[in-house]
Amino acid sequence: MMKRTTIAVSPEVKAKIERLGRKGESYDDILRRLLSISEEEPKLIDEVCRRIEKTPRKEYVRLEDL
Repeated sequence: MMKRTTIAVSPEVKAKIERLGRKGESYDDILRRLLSISEEEPKLIDEVCRRIEKTPRKEYVRLEDL
């Protein structure tokens, strides 16, 4: 089993991570996907974040609700 750790993030960052999640993804899965994207396309991650910030919150489903 993979060793786990805890990282402290603000509620705002946690919410953004949740919005980026897909059904069945863990936080680790989401962050790995984002890191992979950011390594391949550094500017793409900035655009994704800007779009998330502009999208009304009601259009997202919390990971815990899936």
